Amino acid sequence: MATSALTKLFEGDREDRKDFATDWETARRLRLEPKGNQRPAYPNAPVGEEPIIDDNVRSITSAEMTMLWSARNLAAFLPADAAGMELKRQAEAGFDTMLRLTLRTRARLEVLLDGKNERGLAIAKKRLREKDGETWPDFEAVHPNAILFPAGCRDLANADRIAHMRPFTARELKAEARRMQWDEEAVKLVLGEGDETGSNEEAKDVVKGDGLDPEQLPVVRSGAKAVNVTEPIYQVYEAYHFEDVQIGEVKEEGDETDIQYEPRRVRTTYVGGHEDNPLAEAPWSWPDRVVSPAIVNEEGETIQEQVVEHGGDRPWPFVAFRFENRVEEVLDTRGVAQLLTVQQADASGDSTLKKIWKSYAAKPLLKGKEGVGRSSKWRPGDVMPEGLDFASPPELPKVFDYDIDDARRAAARRAGSPQGAMSSQDKSREARAMRMVLAAMSVEGT
Repeated sequence: MATSALTKLFEGDREDRKDFATDWETARRLRLEPKGNQRPAYPNAPVGEEPIIDDNVRSITSAEMTMLWSARNLAAFLPADAAGMELKRQAEAGFDTMLRLTLRTRARLEVLLDGKNERGLAIAKKRLREKDGETWPDFEAVHPNAILFPAGCRDLANADRIAHMRPFTARELKAEARRMQWDEEAVKLVLGEGDETGSNEEAKDVVKGDGLDPEQLPVVRSGAKAVNVTEPIYQVYEAYHFEDVQIGEVKEEGDETDIQYEPRRVRTTYVGGHEDNPLAEAPWSWPDRVVSPAIVNEEGETIQEQVVEHGGDRPWPFVAFRFENRVEEVLDTRGVAQLLTVQQADASGDSTLKKIWKSYAAKPLLKGKEGVGRSSKWRPGDVMPEGLDFASPPELPKVFDYDIDDARRAAARRAGSPQGAMSSQDKSREARAMRMVLAAMSVEGT
């Protein structure tokens, strides 16, 4: 498949998932700006904020990390024979040490869980990492905005196509090209350093502004806070797709030959605007295995050719973490932000009302008759001008309830947060069981 045709497919995937990208940005905004769309009731009126979404996301993430990190081992070794049984504990201890100490995976794992809990979806990418002169299997957390795949995909490891969009500055692109051994001439062409002359602006994605567009990658690069990008950003597409590869020929009647093709997995790396000059392209498969070596006689003649077996295609190196699994499609999931939007809005509105009443107690509103004018200082003992009086707030109905804690407890139970189970007003058997589990976890984690 031509790279330009592949790019059009990915552009269609971006368009198909636009609504989901908007939901992810909305989830981030609701978490960081809990006041929502509230406007001051009058000039300089207080506006309440109750970060219910943020509190529940952090609580759930903390509970999940505690359960994972307090486990005896992060992974189990399943032996296939008696010799494996003898090495079981050593293998688990070695793998545990690698994950906890050598690779220090806790921070990246927490990023994945936090994103999964906030917006409902987080993606991990498996990769190789060089550390202390050794190559280790590792993973990185990737924002869903940086991944393109068909909207109806149910399994990232076997998607029809998937692309990881990676933004680079010129210096970063050169460094990555050396590390990954990309085509030097293609890199020079992208950077405008090749023999060809002319404008190279189509390869540069210069992004400026507040970065709040969910499709802008500066939000991905800088986390929750958006920053202005003032230097050219080269959008590198690491595309994983299927390519028809010739596997053999079949002689038919006459001189005609039927060429047999089979779809094989391929990884193609290119820069946007330079689809026809890929940086790298290689099969995405396991190493080939030598079934039988070549046999050569004393005269140096090959008696038997070497037989090599194709290693087989590898699954795409992406894993999806989902907060909710209502359907099998990867994109169709909800997080805490979507579940608790109503509860946060109610709690923030109740908080605003409480602050308005507190503001009135500190500095009451005044009312006066028309035509009354006299200077006065707002201080104890001062005489108020004639015709000026306190404006009494409206009397609230007795059934009115603006207890913010009620909204928090309902939100915690709806999100499955330990806060809901530990509520002092929840006397159910499940709540007592949850308190015992969390108490045991806290003891093990100390």
